[in-house]
Amino acid sequence: MNEWDAPEGSYRMRWERRSGFVSFAPHRATRATCRGGWLVYHVGDRLVLQRTPGCGGSRKEEAKVKEILLMPHGAPTCHDHRPGTPAGDVVVGTSTGDVFVLLLEEQWKEASTSKLVGGIHLVAENSPTGLKNRCMDVAWSPKGDGSFVVCHQDGSLHLFQKRGSSLGDGFQDDKSEGTLMRLGSYGRRGTVEQSNHMDRMQVCAAPIHALCFSPDGKALATACGDGVLRVWDLERRQLLYGFSSFYGAFLCCTWSNDGKYIAAGGEDDTVTIYSVMERTTVVWGEGHDSFVSAVAFDNWFVSPEATVVAGAPANVKTYRLASAGQDTKVCLWELRVQEDENGMDTLDQVVEVGDRIQPPPCRSDMCFLAPLCEHKLHQEPLSFVGFTEDALLTCCHGGQVRIWDRPPIEHARSPRSP
Repeated sequence: MNEWDAPEGSYRMRWERRSGFVSFAPHRATRATCRGGWLVYHVGDRLVLQRTPGCGGSRKEEAKVKEILLMPHGAPTCHDHRPGTPAGDVVVGTSTGDVFVLLLEEQWKEASTSKLVGGIHLVAENSPTGLKNRCMDVAWSPKGDGSFVVCHQDGSLHLFQKRGSSLGDGFQDDKSEGTLMRLGSYGRRGTVEQSNHMDRMQVCAAPIHALCFSPDGKALATACGDGVLRVWDLERRQLLYGFSSFYGAFLCCTWSNDGKYIAAGGEDDTVTIYSVMERTTVVWGEGHDSFVSAVAFDNWFVSPEATVVAGAPANVKTYRLASAGQDTKVCLWELRVQEDENGMDTLDQVVEVGDRIQPPPCRSDMCFLAPLCEHKLHQEPLSFVGFTEDALLTCCHGGQVRIWDRPPIEHARSPRSP
């Protein structure tokens, strides 16, 4: 499929990665980031860097690809790219629990080799069971201070804080609660500096499949394998509240750009949206026929209806998001709410739940939402979906990465700020 329709117009495929095929492996899923003119993704045992196709660069520059092999430190399982981060702009987690912090420009200068050039190598301890403590997800803090969080298969969170302006500076402990572990940092010459520390939090006894920072970087949402979406105060290392799934594990989560909503998906085949301020479940989205692998809010889409209603005291606000499932489908959703004159959401249909870890309501009390549209965009189960200002990114377990140009509609291009 090279084109598909949405309510605002047609999405057309700009580019795809065709070469190679990776057998189905849920914990080595292909994921991508597209920021600052760079496309970064991991496929199988390789981390791939290249210029974003179709962004005005020369054909020669767009055809240039840097593939990095991290062996014998396992295959990349997660990564995050944040341009301009002083600690190094790409952080990568592997199947053996190792974490690498890289400077993208430094790697790009040596594109002819698949070897890792410089960077920091952080080695975490194995899980108590003796198995390799696989990295499940990683994210830079939106604060831009060089801090990031890694979650692992044993249900632990590892928090790193960068205190220097260069890649070689050590990570320092902030003396907060949690078990501290000493790590080594490997520089260009292979030297080890025993000055790196890491704060460790045990979240649950099951894997943490995904995590997501709030826009201000103060809170962190974790999608856990025990079926609980937990929201943490990172500064105090405290659990704020949580939501239980209707069935099975949570596999993904994402935060709206204004910090008011969290969307999550998992093994109950639904996309669930939660209100952060009300600490309630807003709606369940039914459209997938299998596990929901990824969800993403569209922070650039502004609906024409998101304006002040004449003669009414409230504004109508529309949130657009996408979900990707192991049924190979991408679904687009819209959540419409009203804000009162104080800017608080006035939700007509919410489910009142209890404190802290809130159980799911009875199915008869659930409010369901149908997708705006649904399309099968890959042949293999989908592993990632994400928006940029001018495109939609999708990835599948077969190793394919596709970039879809968004419809050229003016209201779908307006940036949304918190």
